[in-house]
Amino acid sequence: MEKKTFIIMVTNGRGGVSKTNIVYSLAKTLAEAGAKTVAVDCDGSLTLTRKHDKRRVLLSQGTPDMTDAGFDFATCTFTMDIKKKRNKTRKLVKDRTANYDVAILDISGEFSTVQADLAPIVDYIVMPCKPEETMLESTFESYNLIHQILDDEEDLEKENWPKVSLARVMWNKKRLISRACDDIIEEESKEFPISCLKSSTAPFESQYARADYFGVSVIELENMGTKQEKKSSESAVFEMKKLCKEILSEAGLIDSNLKFIKRDEK
Repeated sequence: MEKKTFIIMVTNGRGGVSKTNIVYSLAKTLAEAGAKTVAVDCDGSLTLTRKHDKRRVLLSQGTPDMTDAGFDFATCTFTMDIKKKRNKTRKLVKDRTANYDVAILDISGEFSTVQADLAPIVDYIVMPCKPEETMLESTFESYNLIHQILDDEEDLEKENWPKVSLARVMWNKKRLISRACDDIIEEESKEFPISCLKSSTAPFESQYARADYFGVSVIELENMGTKQEKKSSESAVFEMKKLCKEILSEAGLIDSNLKFIKRDEK
């Protein structure tokens, strides 16, 4: 029987919500858990690819404390002729993700035919969102579109729909706007079958992130920022890891010991 790759799609109707950092962190966490993982750059801006290229250059230079990411990278470029044909979009992604335990797709910020075509074939959807009311509205609008697409998909039973989780990014419960957005999520979730993860990333700048995590060399790190900024960065990396572990636990991919759960073991 052909092995089926578990596919996670990270998407939202807006850009700038840490999609790429979450994709990178999920892939790294899965690789550390023992899963054969590929991170797929499906975003026209190729942010994930550039991050990978920077790491590859640093590795080739023998940068101190820089180790292999532990997972593979792939790129999916959707030309206009492919976007017009759903089966071609799906085949391209399936070809890029074959022979892996898990694939994580980094999708472009704006909602497009790519999300529409791929939603029915993925297993789990993560929608990152910042504490802004307009962004929440955009997130739920995007989910509503996904819901309609799944509903219209022939031969896809409702019990086989991908689970959808909202990932809170830069959420600070001490701030009124974060608390107000929590209230909106609670109200909207009554209408949408979407779960909200408890964890949240802290505000961080990836250029200050700990060496070997987002492809920042020790030399660069020493020349950047104050001690406080570096300390905040380490805290942010910790929060990102915590969020990713919760996502993967919700998806049923890791156990309490942070080990990968193979499909045939479920």
